[in-house]
Amino acid sequence: MQKNKIELKIKNYIKLKKILELKRSVSLIQINNLQKRISYIMYGLDNHLDIITLHSRKFSNLGKFYISKNEVLNIPNKIAGNYSKKLFVYFTDSQKYTENYYKNTDNFIIENHNESNLYIPVGVDAQKFFEKTSFNILSSYQNLDDIKHKSELANKIIELIKSDQLEEVIFVVNSNKFQNFNIKVFPLTSNLFAKKYNQNNLNKIDTTDFVLDKFDMESLIFSYLISFINFAILESSFLKWKNKLIDENSKIKQIDEKQLLMKIALRKQIQNDQIEEINLISEGNKKETNYE
Repeated sequence: MQKNKIELKIKNYIKLKKILELKRSVSLIQINNLQKRISYIMYGLDNHLDIITLHSRKFSNLGKFYISKNEVLNIPNKIAGNYSKKLFVYFTDSQKYTENYYKNTDNFIIENHNESNLYIPVGVDAQKFFEKTSFNILSSYQNLDDIKHKSELANKIIELIKSDQLEEVIFVVNSNKFQNFNIKVFPLTSNLFAKKYNQNNLNKIDTTDFVLDKFDMESLIFSYLISFINFAILESSFLKWKNKLIDENSKIKQIDEKQLLMKIALRKQIQNDQIEEINLISEGNKKETNYE
């Protein structure tokens, strides 16, 4: 390969690397922002659960939201599971950088399928998955970008719980934050986050900042669900940007490797050119000597 062609390739790799590094910087900023927002929502969820627990204790209103009908009737889980109705809300965000990214969560849905289950896909990938099944789709959302759709979903869940149509509400997200990619949002007693709370934690809460009498359980649950919906959406988005960052790092590494090979090739070409030039000079000197 000629020297000028090699140098042109190296220049192109440098330009391409700068573009990818710029994209990577954007990804890092997005990931950092999402991490902050997720942490903020997690803190809010902690407070929601604390307030709901205090409200339940003060007014003795555990009610339908805090404990399921099967728990009230003391029906064993093994028996209850045969006929209890569950709602699975499956959150996805378009993954352009990883093949079969939702394979694990798809399998979780299939393995836990029951004819009595209801499903709500959120995101194009979730919608495409359910299009291949004959499962009972309650409703479907391409996205939950606006508060109107989030409120609609939260109210839908509340109405189903109030009318005793659900025993469990399960959010499914492809995240290592959840064991087996899912978390039980209802009943609150089975919530993954609720398990870590004990009497000592609750006693530390300063109740002077709010008056429990001003809240009703339904409005507290609505706010809790909105927070959890926001968390699931942000977590899905976080994973999308994380995979994008991994892809960008991989491409930058490949460019560095190709650029290194081109630099080695350039050095060899320069050496070959120098040797060729020396040979030409030597041959020229020989001809001059013979002529003399």
